[in-house]
Amino acid sequence: MAVFLSFRIVAWCVGAALPAALPAGAIDATPASYVARHTTQGIEALQGASGAAWGDAERITWGPAAVATSFRALWNDAGLAVRFDVTDASPWHTLTERDAKLWTEEVVELFLDVGATGRSYAELEVNPVNTVVDLWVDRAEGRFDRNWDLVGLESRVHPRKDAASRTTGWTAVAFLPWSALAAKAPPGTAVPPEPGDRWRFNVFRIERPGGSSQPEKDAQYLAWSPTGQHSFHVPEAFREIEFAPGVAASAVCHEESRVVMGSTATVRVCGSEPAERRQAVTDALDEVDRVDRLLSHYRDDSPLSRLNREAANGPVAVVPELVDVLAECLRWSRDSDGAFDVTVGPLMKAWGFFRDEGRLPEEREIQAALAVVGQRHVVLDREHGTVRFDRPGVELDLGGIGKGYAVDRAVDLLRRRGIRSALVNLGGSSVYGLGAPPGAEAWQVAVQDPTAPGRTAESVALRDRALSVSGGYARCFEKDGVSYSHIMDPRTGRPVRGVLSVAVLSASATDGDALDNVLFVQGLERARAFVASLPREPATSVLFFLPTAGTGWRLECFTSLG
Repeated sequence: MAVFLSFRIVAWCVGAALPAALPAGAIDATPASYVARHTTQGIEALQGASGAAWGDAERITWGPAAVATSFRALWNDAGLAVRFDVTDASPWHTLTERDAKLWTEEVVELFLDVGATGRSYAELEVNPVNTVVDLWVDRAEGRFDRNWDLVGLESRVHPRKDAASRTTGWTAVAFLPWSALAAKAPPGTAVPPEPGDRWRFNVFRIERPGGSSQPEKDAQYLAWSPTGQHSFHVPEAFREIEFAPGVAASAVCHEESRVVMGSTATVRVCGSEPAERRQAVTDALDEVDRVDRLLSHYRDDSPLSRLNREAANGPVAVVPELVDVLAECLRWSRDSDGAFDVTVGPLMKAWGFFRDEGRLPEEREIQAALAVVGQRHVVLDREHGTVRFDRPGVELDLGGIGKGYAVDRAVDLLRRRGIRSALVNLGGSSVYGLGAPPGAEAWQVAVQDPTAPGRTAESVALRDRALSVSGGYARCFEKDGVSYSHIMDPRTGRPVRGVLSVAVLSASATDGDALDNVLFVQGLERARAFVASLPREPATSVLFFLPTAGTGWRLECFTSLG
């Protein structure tokens, strides 16, 4: 469940010629209506490619097997979630990166007659690279509101692969907020709906193997239509969607989010009593806040900031927890031959990443920073609980391990409460799946495409495991056509180049957070050797994203099992 920003391009096309009827065998005329169940699942869970969030949703499927499409919908107090699962062995063969021309490419569409008035309806289109179009059609006035922006719309696209990693299709998930639909709904329409309310809708899939150069060559228009006609702009031919009550309370989860550590922290707890779920979520988020107050070098009053100010003058007594964290950091630095180093603070400031302004430092600045970088400058006395620096200018930055440590502490708290099913997500870069969600074997979490925000590169299963991601796209700046990321090689004093992102699956979020940085700095071949030297059990798995020509990437996967 990593955090994504949807890439949205508002595009428009009217008047494209459409065949009068669907190809033979292209529709399944039953059932005549659809039942959407109410859920307490949050937006993050519903946007995942699989898992318990969609387990209770009714599924409809239509079209020939080679291009079959299925649709599901769930609704909660905030909006309507819809999901398309598209069968297609080569969904991107005609698409270019971030292609806005939905009317010349393959696409799935939703048409929603809010309140079943027949007077107006919303239209949503999504293609395999998550280009999204949303518009409002007012039949009474005979016009399309092409400037309507469905405020709060969230969409994601997930590639689908078989066991041999062959592409089998794609999944598009979108969330339509009630507030945006209410703003355009006809007067007197109840939005959000009540259980038992019935609106009208249709879903549609267009397959254009000819691509943008020949959009109508061998095109297939696949509608879930009882008439077999292209009813996507004919509300009278839409089918009913009934808004039904939710599922049993035993499957209900509680989720809350909070901004902390410069990211959005989200905790989801399932399966306990409602009051226990709410309290557990609140306490877990409070624990992340507590760790931030301990480890942040942005807070002047944190123990770490005090250490940075005073440790060059002599030993500084610090709390045992901070001693333990620093000891772990120094171990990672030794084991990685300096690829991981928490004394990188002066370099982060020299390159402008401390306040995210980004700048090219002069060589003398880099050399001055390197003079105070290195774990050898930190003298940790675990027996007496003190830390000192051997020279002025040394500064600790725990950003390479802090989020993972905070996630582990929150998970430990939940375990002590007896929680057996939870997901703790800190900004998408550190995620832990405790147990599994109701009705599923594991938590399904997306790994972001490092070149396209809003698009999923891979989906991983977490059950008592952590996902840690280090990506150069997270914080970077460009100068004279060259991109510089915040991931610094402490040995050279310069940002790492030639790697897009590294994702690590491990038993500990703390270890995973440190390890993804180590591997990013080491590069592919040294990373392979380093992971091979790790213990076989519990196994550590790595997804290594490398750039290719243009804006593409290739993926290398390896584990500590060899």
